[in-house]
Amino acid sequence: MKKMNNIRTIVADDDSGAGMVTMQVIPGQSVIDWTAFKTAGQHNGSLLIKSGTVEVDPTDKHPIGGTIYFDMNSIDDFDQTGAMKDLLIGDLKKADFFDVEKYPEAKLEIIKVDHMPDSSGNYGVNAALTMKGIRNEITFKANYQVQPDGSIKIQTGEIIVDRIKWGITVGSKNIFKKLADHIIADNFDVKATVVAK
Repeated sequence: MKKMNNIRTIVADDDSGAGMVTMQVIPGQSVIDWTAFKTAGQHNGSLLIKSGTVEVDPTDKHPIGGTIYFDMNSIDDFDQTGAMKDLLIGDLKKADFFDVEKYPEAKLEIIKVDHMPDSSGNYGVNAALTMKGIRNEITFKANYQVQPDGSIKIQTGEIIVDRIKWGITVGSKNIFKKLADHIIADNFDVKATVVAK
């Protein structure tokens, strides 16, 4: 292992001799934005990224893998204030939602990133998301930029998460048939910004 521009260079274990660079996620510059939908409207907020690594190609810093950890206790809401905000955040932390006392951390593992971008400059990403101890694979689009200081900034497009696959069934019209105005959509949307160096 040798240091190059303050980035750890790791040689891959396969026979090709190809190397990769492991970059450390910068928590203060990395965040998840989320939007959840219900019959009467929607809520939106954020979730902090606590740590992680991103593996990149040493020639152009094209992301090829990595693992990112989320702080589930940091979940925040932007559209409510005061007691209503506290109530919503409290509900999201309960056992029938994200159960943050038992599962304070979620994890995203990057499995594969396309080598070539689409017509919009985005790359296809295959990943695995673990929440509440349940691991499911997801796909999404993302792009990246190399910053002047040598870091990379990765921004995803909309990631659609079907909460039912992670055992979060509260308020689902597909599970509970008589909820009327209390229906919560099964899917919620997230977008991530990850900065690593």
